[in-house]
Amino acid sequence: TFTSTEAALRALRPLLATVESIYFAGGEPLLLEQHYAVLNELIALGRTDVALVYNSNMSELRFGRLDVLELWSRFKSVLIAVSVDGTGARGELIREGMSWTDFVANVTAVKQRCPHVRMQFDITVLLLNVWALPELYRDLLALAVTGEHDFHFNVLQEPRYYSIRVLPRHIKREVKRHLEAFASTRPNGSVGPADWSIQSQFRHIIDHMMAEDRTDLIECFR
Repeated sequence: TFTSTEAALRALRPLLATVESIYFAGGEPLLLEQHYAVLNELIALGRTDVALVYNSNMSELRFGRLDVLELWSRFKSVLIAVSVDGTGARGELIREGMSWTDFVANVTAVKQRCPHVRMQFDITVLLLNVWALPELYRDLLALAVTGEHDFHFNVLQEPRYYSIRVLPRHIKREVKRHLEAFASTRPNGSVGPADWSIQSQFRHIIDHMMAEDRTDLIECFR
């Protein structure tokens, strides 16, 4: 952890002439002054060939007067792993402080102003969103015009009272049928199997859900 932006630049400056890739992890890197300072330093050095990789919730694209899209437009390779777990009110419930309206506006702005930026969606699967995964997938696919391989579903482990294993057996069976039916169709609704990545990820979700009965945690969840 750096004590100041100046300290960060002093430590990183000797590396910037030869670095090939930089990974900006969460918290939320787009709200860190040091992040913008590093990008401006790279631009000043003519190192816009450096590949940039992020974890971000896409809540903000500006830091004061600094506009990350203006900076990203200078770089050849930018990948954002976008954390999102639901659309609309569901997404706002799961992630405190999220604004779905702002999220849509920011993703749209990235696609319009920096079409070379690749976005992948990292979705945490939990009791609150497992039924709505097909809806979330379709909405994000339409919003970002991304590829089917750019979705990563990560099954929640902790806290256990939010796990999909807490669901009663009869609801698990309904969820299983619901996800299997979606995985048997293409995203545009035509007949035929969905992308193999979605099929395999949904199968993993179902297998995880059915592997253990944790209905003893229902009252804790409530």
